Amino acid sequence: MKKRILSILLTLCMVLMLVPATAFADEGYYTITQNFKYGAHQRHGVKVETSPYTYEQPAIATVSLGTVIDCAPYKFVGWKETSSGMVYEPNASILPESNLTFEAVYEVDGSLAITVEGFEVGKTPNDCTYTFDSTIPDITFSEDDICGDVEWEKYVVDGTGYSWANVGKTEVFQADTAYRLLLVLNSHLELAPATTVNGKTPESCEIRYNNGVPIALVIFCEFGTPEPAAITISGPDEVCAEQDCEFSATASEGAEISYFHYRCGEYGGDTTWSLVEDGVYYGTVPASEYGDADTLALTVYGTSASGKPATATKTVQILKEHRFVDGVCGCGAVQQYTITYDGGEGVEGSIP
Repeated sequence: MKKRILSILLTLCMVLMLVPATAFADEGYYTITQNFKYGAHQRHGVKVETSPYTYEQPAIATVSLGTVIDCAPYKFVGWKETSSGMVYEPNASILPESNLTFEAVYEVDGSLAITVEGFEVGKTPNDCTYTFDSTIPDITFSEDDICGDVEWEKYVVDGTGYSWANVGKTEVFQADTAYRLLLVLNSHLELAPATTVNGKTPESCEIRYNNGVPIALVIFCEFGTPEPAAITISGPDEVCAEQDCEFSATASEGAEISYFHYRCGEYGGDTTWSLVEDGVYYGTVPASEYGDADTLALTVYGTSASGKPATATKTVQILKEHRFVDGVCGCGAVQQYTITYDGGEGVEGSIP
């Protein structure tokens, strides 16, 4: 029995003598370097807040890469090995074959939803409003974060073919015309979040840098053609102070009108109105409601075909004098003239 054991040991010694000496040399350790920009590195329950995190790993053992914690508003998604470009999941275990360097990979935790209201036929870029719904931890956006003006463009035909042309702030959106916008926001982030504009993924959403410092979130989105105006108001642009303001409001197909409202200076109220034909309503604001106001603001409220709230407004100038057309004012007054004459020998008079 003893001879058999000695024989086995002798055989093992001979085999070990055939193994390259480098397998057991001090060089049997590899250096693992992990760089992280946000948060803290955590491995085997040990938290390290200073980057890079470097340690030596025996060549014959697997290594856990650990994870990154406390990095809001960013989310740690993995480790990218710099030489191969391969990305490993958090806490991945690997068997190194050389010294390795990893970079932490992040994405923004949460998303940004932008809603643009007012993009419809008959309205202008000045009529558009912008709201922001952010689920990014501790990060919010508002209209105050818009840098400069929102830039609108339309697709038009010029002498060389189709091209994009700037749209003025007061230029009316037209049917059968494609539009796009460029929206620049003050940057609260170093990475662009998952973003939607009116529920659509924009053509581009990226961070703009200046000397390595993130300064803006730049969003470019094509909008296509505007929706038809849900409600339109027709009526005079001017009335005299004694003339009732008569107007009509039309709802597009599928839209509905709920009520009319008017305001004259500090005073206002709901006015009477009636349906005269499908989708067309008629209303009147009595001249007795004008007071000393110089303008009358009409607003019609309703819903669009998609069920969203819809409004239309019209401002009417209130003239202090009659507005005669062909000698008759809208209030019913008839234009009158006074003729003066000289009857000779000092006789003068006038005829109304």
